Amino acid sequence: AKRVRRGCSLCSGSAALALSIATERPVSRVIAVELSPTAVDWARRNIEDHAAQVAAVGSSIELLGADATRVAAD
Repeated sequence: AKRVRRGCSLCSGSAALALSIATERPVSRVIAVELSPTAVDWARRNIEDHAAQVAAVGSSIELLGADATRVAAD
């Protein structure tokens, strides 16, 4: 069994970094955190548009619409 790599993109914006981690590091679980509702919408679209590439390498991205300074405390 392959070891799952974990990554986190804080203040994720368009999710470009989260997508890069997920596609360049196979079998990764990436959490993307963004506070701005507008940016969350863009990130969601970008993650959906690249879902096949992410899945093809066995990775996943979870998008959280939240304050990055508070996520660890919750």
